[in-house]
Amino acid sequence: MKHTLLVLAVLGSIMPGFALARQQVLPNGSYEFATLDGEGRLIPDGWNSFGGAVQSADFAWDGGFSALASVRTDAYVGLYRDTVTVGANTRILMKARAYHPAAFPIAEPIKAGMKLEFRPPEGLELPPPVENLAFDVNAPFDQWVLVSVSSVVPAGVSSAKAVLISFEFPDPPDVPLTNGQLFVDSAFASVSSNPGVNLLSNESFESGTSGQNGMPPWIEFADSLPVGTGARKACLVSGVPAQDGNCVVRFTGGTAGLFQEIPVTPGDTLTVSAYFRTRASSPYNDPRALAGVKIEWSGGSWPTPNIDVVPNANPISGTTNIITAASPTDTWVPISIDYTMPANKSALLRATVINAFGPGNTDVYFDGFEMVLTNVFNGSDVNADNAEDLIDIATLQRVYTGPGAELKYLGLVYDHDENGALEPSDVTYTLQRMTGPVSP
Repeated sequence: MKHTLLVLAVLGSIMPGFALARQQVLPNGSYEFATLDGEGRLIPDGWNSFGGAVQSADFAWDGGFSALASVRTDAYVGLYRDTVTVGANTRILMKARAYHPAAFPIAEPIKAGMKLEFRPPEGLELPPPVENLAFDVNAPFDQWVLVSVSSVVPAGVSSAKAVLISFEFPDPPDVPLTNGQLFVDSAFASVSSNPGVNLLSNESFESGTSGQNGMPPWIEFADSLPVGTGARKACLVSGVPAQDGNCVVRFTGGTAGLFQEIPVTPGDTLTVSAYFRTRASSPYNDPRALAGVKIEWSGGSWPTPNIDVVPNANPISGTTNIITAASPTDTWVPISIDYTMPANKSALLRATVINAFGPGNTDVYFDGFEMVLTNVFNGSDVNADNAEDLIDIATLQRVYTGPGAELKYLGLVYDHDENGALEPSDVTYTLQRMTGPVSP
C-alpha cells in the first residue's frame, strides 16, 4: 500500500483553491475500546453513558463493535463525550452510522441520532445561578402568584438564561408522584439600564403549539421519568383563566421547565419574574416540590440551543442527524451535522449519540462517529495532535479507497474536496503538508 500511495502522489493533481484543511477531534468514535464499569457493563473508553448505553458486538459498521442505546424503561439512553473548545467561524462536520434492527425497531414517538451540544469554553468559570423557588405547597389555590428574582450581572458575563422551573425531588421507585399540575404565565425580564422593557419574546405563550418545543424561542427541558413530565403550552384551561391573553404553560410530572437566553451587560441589574398558579381540584401539594424563577449566567456567549434530535430553535436540528420509524431497518443509515460557529461565539463541543423519547422496545446501534474541524489546521490531522506526521499517513493508507468508493471510518479528515471519496488529489494535498512530529 505504501508504494501505491507514492504513485498516487506523483499522479495526483494539485488541489484547487476551495480545498479545506481538516482535523479529527473525536477519539474512539468506532467504540472499539471499552472498559467494564462497576456494574459489569462495557462502556466505550472516553465516553460517558446515560440510561445504560454500552459497547456491543451485535452489529458493527467499522471494526468489531458499536455503541448500543437500548430503550426499555428509560426515556433517554446514549453516550456523550466532550472534545475541544472552538471559536467563531469554525466549521464542524459530524458523521456517523445508525442502525435499528427489525426485531426491535424505532416506533413513534422515539427518535435516535447524534447531537451537537455547546458547553462553556474550557477554562471559563461561571458564577453560580440565582433563583427564587418561592412557589410551594403553601401557595394559595386558584389565584396567580408573582415570583421574582433580581441580581447584578457579574463581570465577564454576556448573556443569561431566564428559567421557569418546577422542581420535584425524585421519589423512591415505589412512591408515586402526587403533585398536581402547575401553571405559569406572563414571564418578564428587564435590566436596570432599560427598565420596563421586556427582553423576553412570547412572554405570555400565545404563539406556538402544544407540542414538544412548541413555544419558540422558549426551550423546554424535563426529567425522563415519570413518563409525561414536561412543560407544554395550554390554552383556555378549565379553572385557569390566563393572567394575560388566552394561553399559559402547564407543568406536569417531575422536574420540568423552559428557558430563554437574553443578552446582558456586567454591572446591570437583571430581574426575572413570572406568575404561578395551582388549582384546588389538583393542587401542587408535594411538600418536597418547589417552583419559581431562576437566572443562569453565560460567559463568552456560546450558541444556543443545541443541535438536537427534534426540531427546536436551531434551524438544522432534527434534519440529517436522526433516524426515525420511517428509516430502513437492518441497515446502517448515515447521519450527519454540518455546522459553522457564529461570529463572536465560542464553545466546548460535546458529541452525543442518543435514543430518545422512550420508553419502548427499541434498540439503536451507532458506529463510525467522526467530528472534523475544517479550518483550524493546514493539512490532515487524524489524532488532533496539531501535526501531520506518520500517524496521519498510516491512517490514510488504511482508509484509502480510491475514486467513487464510500468513505471508511476516519476517511472524512482526508476528503478535502468534499466529494465523499478519497482520491489521488486528496493524497497529494495531505502529503504536501507533512510537518513531522510535534516538538516535545
